[in-house]
Amino acid sequence: MPTLSLITCTRDPDPTMLRRVLVAVEAMRVPAAWDREYLLVDSASAHPLADRAEERLFLDREPWARLVRVDVPGLAAARRAAVREARGSLLIWFDDD
Repeated sequence: MPTLSLITCTRDPDPTMLRRVLVAVEAMRVPAAWDREYLLVDSASAHPLADRAEERLFLDREPWARLVRVDVPGLAAARRAAVREARGSLLIWFDDD
């Protein structure tokens, strides 16, 4: 079964905007013949997303979602990490702003 990789790269995100992204990602439906994964890439946030309650709850609730931490800030580094980590044959990028 092919997999869609849904990806958001972020650094120090606005909690309200990221919440909207996570709600939208959670509500997304994929074609029956496809599987999905969601990668939330934390690009060296001052307050790591792994320490934030709302993001942890989302990740705990959705087994197809995972967090990737990148210690180097910047979109290019975050996207490279996402490409390395993605299992899907199709990558779909979601901005958080």
